[in-house]
Amino acid sequence: MAFSRSWSWQYPSTSYKVQQTVFSTPEDRPGPRCGHTLTTVLQSLILFGGSSAVKCDASGITLEGLTNSVHCYTLFTRRWTRVYPDGLPPSPRACHAATSSGPNMVAILGGIGTSGACTDDLYILNMTSNRFMWQRVTVQGATPGPRYGHFMGLANHRLVVSGGKNGHENLTDKWALDTIRKPNVWERLNPSVNLPSAIMNVSAGMYTLSASASVSNRIYIYGGVKEGVLLEDLLVSIDGIYMPSSSGPASPSLMRSSSESSLNSFAEVAANLPTVEAAFYDSATEAPAPPQQEAVARSDLDDLVREPSLDWLLGPELTRSQESTQDLVKRVISTLLRPNSWEAPASRKFFLSSSEVIDLCSAAEDIIKEEPSLLQLNAPIKIFGDIHGQFGDLMRLFYEYGSPSTNEGDISYIDYLFLGDYVDRGKHSLEIEYPKNIHLLRGNHESRTTNKMYGFKAECMERMGDSEGKKARKKINILFNHLPLAALIEKKILCMHGGIGEHVKTLEDIANIRRPVYPDSISASRVVKDLLWSDPTENDSVLGIRANTRGKGVVSFGPDVVKDFCERNKVDMIIRAHQCVLDGFERFAQGQLITVFSAPYYCGKINNAGAILVIGRDLMVVPKLIHPLPPPISPSENSLDNAWVELESERPPTPVRGQRNTAFEEGSTS
Repeated sequence: MAFSRSWSWQYPSTSYKVQQTVFSTPEDRPGPRCGHTLTTVLQSLILFGGSSAVKCDASGITLEGLTNSVHCYTLFTRRWTRVYPDGLPPSPRACHAATSSGPNMVAILGGIGTSGACTDDLYILNMTSNRFMWQRVTVQGATPGPRYGHFMGLANHRLVVSGGKNGHENLTDKWALDTIRKPNVWERLNPSVNLPSAIMNVSAGMYTLSASASVSNRIYIYGGVKEGVLLEDLLVSIDGIYMPSSSGPASPSLMRSSSESSLNSFAEVAANLPTVEAAFYDSATEAPAPPQQEAVARSDLDDLVREPSLDWLLGPELTRSQESTQDLVKRVISTLLRPNSWEAPASRKFFLSSSEVIDLCSAAEDIIKEEPSLLQLNAPIKIFGDIHGQFGDLMRLFYEYGSPSTNEGDISYIDYLFLGDYVDRGKHSLEIEYPKNIHLLRGNHESRTTNKMYGFKAECMERMGDSEGKKARKKINILFNHLPLAALIEKKILCMHGGIGEHVKTLEDIANIRRPVYPDSISASRVVKDLLWSDPTENDSVLGIRANTRGKGVVSFGPDVVKDFCERNKVDMIIRAHQCVLDGFERFAQGQLITVFSAPYYCGKINNAGAILVIGRDLMVVPKLIHPLPPPISPSENSLDNAWVELESERPPTPVRGQRNTAFEEGSTS
């Protein structure tokens, strides 16, 4: 295999932010370290080895405190866990190489040990059957030999090793092990195309001895050395990863901007960064390349890389017996996140069991508990109003304006914010999911009493059975009690479900709310009630605080209240949901407040549009609409019994804002 040419470009540094993480015990925390590896496996990062102490002097960095510990970081929960694999582990080491294969394995080779370069034994960390196990791979014949700072990756079904160092000798050889051929044999490669000699793998940050891994379009970096100090932060890229075009040697256009950041020093890449392409070149005759990053076009990588499995290396001893939480999350997303093809299921039975729903809620709860009551978010971001279980319309919005996917979506460069009311009134409330890159605020329907009255309880029991539905709904409502109550975008745009009402005077009033929150209780905070329930007055001519027909203790607030709040808190705008508006969005208080509603043809009774708001980096707000086209009725939905029709009549939709209809609104808890 050979490539006729390659091109080099220099890109601006990627910007990073510190990722907040959690751990249960001190042992779960990886702590300061360098020279380790970070490998992506499903929705987890596997950290192995490294040095927990360094000595820096004029001669360079000396690694001390070598370890062979394994830590697992779960992306969905942002939790570190120390794991203790079965089997004989590799010796403590640093500056080794690691790569993943298939869904549940990590290969480890080489590194620096306590007595110099480690042996070239190949180890596999096997994570099947919901347990971790070390296994040493038996090979025959010649081997790559001891080395460190080398590259290792998977090209097609071959495990490839390239470059590195052995003591003071820079290595130029390349080796491959065919994972589907028996016996296991290392083969030295002698490609016909040239590549610069003496490659050192710096993909793990040899300048700072940090470790990095990519997950879809995000880069994660852990630890390293800076100015002689060991680091223990986990950083995540704010922007996506640059990927060059394969059209020619001209520099590809840049699809995102890169802001200045004090963390950019961690993104420095040394000269001659090796890639999968490097393993197929001969380096004997070409001089070193200039200090530029070598890049392979995505189309070339697609031809090279697929997902083989190292099961062939290990034999059939281990099989997967139980689905992990990460696998469950992956199954849920693959089942539901289908903007191009989602259809209402033929059966009303929900595809998850109550225990699986409980597992998902527990994982989401671990994330949400660590978030503040007032989220601090960045632009660009999309804002969604009420969904009310109209899942098909949510898929329409994703289809028209981008979905939270790393394949064909836009989640790599824009966040998603939902303003609450995910359940009730629709027939597909249970399809609402909680991907980690989406920010969820609480709405007034995210409470036990309200969703008991307005359909969610009935749906849980109808789709999961009385006993199982009761268990699932109980856990979901526990999760709701922990949801954040508001979000502040770039410190200038405040978002919540209802409004500021009478008692929300400052941003600190929101930030100081302690969760879990029980809005149904008699002692519930008035600030919480305003955030979840209050509305703007009918129009800009109605000033002050007014009574609200929704019920006792619920108020409406005028444009003067909005203006005073924005001036007092130095914010430019308020964005809220909670009311159906015909155009999908509506301005109030001369544009200082916007109502957004994302459920078109609401409850099959109101001919309203659905909308989302897209906020750019310049904080310009752009509405995006879908029109009220009633979805086709599937045979399963058309055959629903009259109980659902009667239930709809008992829980009439929220009235259209500006059209006072007391039959709809009196006592409404929408």
